[in-house]
Amino acid sequence: SQIESIPIPTVGTHQYYLSTFKDSICTATDFTPSATVIVNPLPSGYSLVGPTSLCDGAPLAIIFKGLAGEVYNINGLANSTPFTQLGISNGQAVIGLTYALDSNYYSISSITNSITGCSSAVASGIGVLVHKLPTAVICCGNSICLNETGKAKVTVSGSAPFELNLFGLADTFQFPTVGEHEIQITPPNTAGLYNYNLAKITDTFCSAILSSLNGTATITVNDKPMADIYIPDTSDCSPLNFALYNYTTSNLPYTLRWDISNGKIVSSEDSVKGTLGNVGIHNVKLTVQNSIGCADSLVKQLEVFPN
Repeated sequence: SQIESIPIPTVGTHQYYLSTFKDSICTATDFTPSATVIVNPLPSGYSLVGPTSLCDGAPLAIIFKGLAGEVYNINGLANSTPFTQLGISNGQAVIGLTYALDSNYYSISSITNSITGCSSAVASGIGVLVHKLPTAVICCGNSICLNETGKAKVTVSGSAPFELNLFGLADTFQFPTVGEHEIQITPPNTAGLYNYNLAKITDTFCSAILSSLNGTATITVNDKPMADIYIPDTSDCSPLNFALYNYTTSNLPYTLRWDISNGKIVSSEDSVKGTLGNVGIHNVKLTVQNSIGCADSLVKQLEVFPN
């Protein structure tokens, strides 16, 4: 025979006795314990913990939290896709979870203590927002002369504002909006071709390198002439007989122009001779420009004294 529906009051170990037993004639009262019932608790105090947001491409670490020393089997949903993990304990990561851009939700729908077999269906979950990585493209560049600043164009997308770094430059460029922006680049002060590539972009949420960055900007630095003037005699009493000699250095053909005494004497010859009668200081300016348009100038002075 079987006694059914014995009330179990609390979690723990319970012993049940036959206190009296009688048939139609006799009653017996001396019995040893006849049944032991162990009541195990339902799984409780568990949760999923992890980041509430992350950047696309970053590892997803959702950690199970439960009672220390217990081992569980869990069933859950990852963005409506069922998953199961057996033998998970406190502090272990839930394996095999993936994510999509924007909103994601991971939850435990049921949990079973793998030792006792007790199950609970109380839900516990965590939402994770996945941000798209910012992107940037650099292009164009320009041709400049020595000691000038180059230009390039950068197009950025993502969650403004942005910070941008280029390989080989210490500068950090900042942009308040998405779209195309012009940047100033200071190349080495040596003639040549200089290519610039993007190293890193950071927006409000994420940073990106390599796969999110594209393009090259080429700055061409052109040589320029260095204007120089030799004047044997820079001062004398009126009238001053002067001689000016062009000592310009240049790796390319160039043209020159002399402007003397506020434009009263103008020449394109390699050397100039003349006379100044007016007392005072007279400026001598030599302007040179090479065949690719890079120019330089230098100003010296002649002084005429009264007799």
